[in-house]
Amino acid sequence: MTSGSSILGVLYRANPINLLNAANQIYARWLQKKLVITDASGTQYFPQGGYGPDRQWFQSPSAGSLQGIITVYSEDGITPLGKGTVTMSTGQAYQLVVGSG
Repeated sequence: MTSGSSILGVLYRANPINLLNAANQIYARWLQKKLVITDASGTQYFPQGGYGPDRQWFQSPSAGSLQGIITVYSEDGITPLGKGTVTMSTGQAYQLVVGSG
């Protein structure tokens, strides 16, 4: 899957048999930044899945809110791009905006 000259991800089939049934499902793997949230106790929270390019979801802690440091890595999952503080609550959607400078 592409957008202009950018690669967003890949689609692949789960079953080599050429049938149109439930056993022949299509899956996607999105190429996106890796996010890790670390709370004050050192517990790390990783994305539990994605809803498409640049949309990820986290399992919230039992307290229903999460405060900590968010670290953003490049698509390779290794190269750090930046970090900052974050406060999140269960059931909310957030958008990460990265400024230059």
